[in-house]
Amino acid sequence: LGYPNVGKSTLISAVSRARPKVADYPFTTLEPHLGVVTLGDPRRGHGRTFVLADIPGLIPGASEGLGLGIRFLRHLERTRVLLHLVTLVDEEGRSPLADYRALRKELAAFGSDLARFPEVVAMTKADLPDVRAAYPAAKTEFEALGIDLHLVSAATHEGLDALLQAVAEKLGI
Repeated sequence: LGYPNVGKSTLISAVSRARPKVADYPFTTLEPHLGVVTLGDPRRGHGRTFVLADIPGLIPGASEGLGLGIRFLRHLERTRVLLHLVTLVDEEGRSPLADYRALRKELAAFGSDLARFPEVVAMTKADLPDVRAAYPAAKTEFEALGIDLHLVSAATHEGLDALLQAVAEKLGI
């Protein structure tokens, strides 16, 4: 989950055979997409799989229905782990931590147990120099909250193995 244009669809297409539409405008994804992620080698008996769901972007007010948010938040109730994606955005009031906090607020306001689900947090678009430069400060901010912030790039596949391992660990597989 994450704001529009943080790379949710790009990520799921990089780690699975799912092929959602990927474009550089908000709300490209209007319906959830599912992709099966395989870790290890199942042919050798030590493969593990899980399903990753790409839901449309969430925005402040989603818990009140903005951006079809309630419909999208309901999809999250069927998950076992939340993968928060954040990135650097040149927009006043936005930062990776501010976006994370805004989404956590929407999860809590939704009124279900979503805010208590296990989570993994990743900063996307590591292939962009400004994101890479901002990562150390963002990592420090998240560490102050006890959160390990992963740095990933779906375009170059940097950090994806470690991210998927972290999700698998939270799933207990």
